[in-house]
Amino acid sequence: MTNVEQGENIFARELVQVLAAHGIELEQLADLVDIQLASIQRLQKSLADPTFAPILSPDELGSLVSGLLITGKEQQRLKAALLATAIKGLLKSQLGLPSASQITEKIYPLLLDSSLKVDLEILGNVDRGDHDASEDVEADMAWEVIWEAMDAADLALQFSNGLIPYSEQRRKLQEARRYLEEALAELEGLNKAIKSLPLWRTCYQRASKELKAVSRRLRTLEKD
Repeated sequence: MTNVEQGENIFARELVQVLAAHGIELEQLADLVDIQLASIQRLQKSLADPTFAPILSPDELGSLVSGLLITGKEQQRLKAALLATAIKGLLKSQLGLPSASQITEKIYPLLLDSSLKVDLEILGNVDRGDHDASEDVEADMAWEVIWEAMDAADLALQFSNGLIPYSEQRRKLQEARRYLEEALAELEGLNKAIKSLPLWRTCYQRASKELKAVSRRLRTLEKD
């Protein structure tokens, strides 16, 4: 394998391969699209350095796609790499870098294969069907946001525990707080009829209780 094929940063590695299909090297990006040279240099360094894994911002990725006419298939490859990078970061905080790298490399081919097959037009159309609210489209969309925010908060809380540094605990707790605040804001914005439902009260009480618990934990961490 070449150094690029063995690169530690999956996103940077995939980006290099996509660019190669267009006859472009990573170092040339600063002259071709609106991406800072410092960002490109960090991507280059991450191919050999396992301690960090920079990616492109949404604006930078958008500039890359439009400026170089990146194909839909290539975009899916980059999105799979972004997902793998996020998974590796999560595993790193729980299992350490060696295990995170090993596991991510094993599952990346599956992520890539699934990403290339997925139909983006059907994403987001799953109906949870687990509430008593009306069939109103706006209400359904609000409930979807609420459930997703509460699920994300629960996940962040789960990973705020364990033998991880205080800085990582604080980051996960802050993440959970943001999602819980989002869920509560959506719940408060629903109409009176929905607020009269037992489900609304249960969700509101649960989110409020969890938010208070998160705030207490954050205060405790800040004192230590």
